[in-house]
Amino acid sequence: MITVNFYTETSMSKFLDFILYPKAFYEKLTDKTKRLFWCISLIGLIDIILFGLVYNIFIHFSNGTPGDYLINAFILIASVFILGFLDVFFVALPLSDIFHRFSPKANVLKKQSARIIFMKAYICSHFIIAPVSALVSILFRNITVTSSTLVLLCYILLETLVMVWSAALLTRGAKVIFGYSNDANPPVFLAIFFWSNIIVGRVLFFILNSGIIKLLR
Repeated sequence: MITVNFYTETSMSKFLDFILYPKAFYEKLTDKTKRLFWCISLIGLIDIILFGLVYNIFIHFSNGTPGDYLINAFILIASVFILGFLDVFFVALPLSDIFHRFSPKANVLKKQSARIIFMKAYICSHFIIAPVSALVSILFRNITVTSSTLVLLCYILLETLVMVWSAALLTRGAKVIFGYSNDANPPVFLAIFFWSNIIVGRVLFFILNSGIIKLLR
């Protein structure tokens, strides 16, 4: 019985390491800022691509003049930098400050260092979540409010699972970075889930849908 439980726990640990990054991965993150600017910009690019897959903003490069294409390219390039910084800073900084305030390691972990390390953890979470989110967008690219109930339910379920997965990734990162015990997982997860997905996610969507997309020709 003990052997079976040990095998089960080991298998679960390996599975979590696979989908959430190993704890050792987060322990190796440092507060060095080299290449951080480009990593943040990459997040902006990912935001643009994921939004474009759903709302087909790239059609603005198929029915216009060369001048229109040049303006659209400039808008999207500028949006990559703007969205990247808004996304990373709006998500990582407030959460990092809150987690640092209640961290068991608050006396040894500098606030600024914690911010940078947590930013990196947030950035790295995209490298797992973005391909999955892109796949869901491609599979359901033709979905509308008139689609069947089953299709709509499947889409909502998958989108929710992606958001939960994303929050779980950052929860593990926060646990390692700030030295939390397992007891802190529920409140940390809820804080990350609602702030990153519900609050900041909706703000970024508004910026894209009501701002940037309307500027494209």
